[in-house]
Amino acid sequence: VDFLQRVEKRSNQPARSSRSLLKQYQKLMWALYAATPSYEEKLRLAMRHLAVFREAGKAGLVSDYDVSEVNLSASWYALFAGEYAEAERLSLAGKARTPGYLPLDTNLAHAMALQGKNRAAMQLYMSHYGVTVEHSQNDRDVWESVVLRDFNDLEAAGITVPLFDDIRQFFALQESD
Repeated sequence: VDFLQRVEKRSNQPARSSRSLLKQYQKLMWALYAATPSYEEKLRLAMRHLAVFREAGKAGLVSDYDVSEVNLSASWYALFAGEYAEAERLSLAGKARTPGYLPLDTNLAHAMALQGKNRAAMQLYMSHYGVTVEHSQNDRDVWESVVLRDFNDLEAAGITVPLFDDIRQFFALQESD
């Protein structure tokens, strides 16, 4: 916690040591996410992480992509915490920074589906069929594989809606063509 407070205080100081400290902070946050069993607590941590990275972004210490990556994590944890409107808001905020970062669209579509915004969710799920999604430099997959993997993760946590099955059927039909 003391380390987090030091990073938060220095995130507005545009200095080389601040960038180094932010990289350490990022590594620490990913470790904390992995060690935290509660999605509510992961969401709380992610919101703190996001606040630090937004300020660091304003100071030019991190890129828009770095901030959007934290938006992605926060929106993912919001889905599992049952905070679907918050997941949508976080996804849209990330998309405002990096419109072409497709992983945000997966969480956005899930959030809309889970709020019953079926038409908008369906449109989004269908619009990226066959597109390659880059999560990082070494992590790429086809849109529908990412979406189906997310469905499995959400359903394993007891989170589902009938639209998930409709999307599975749509993807299966596309593959058979």
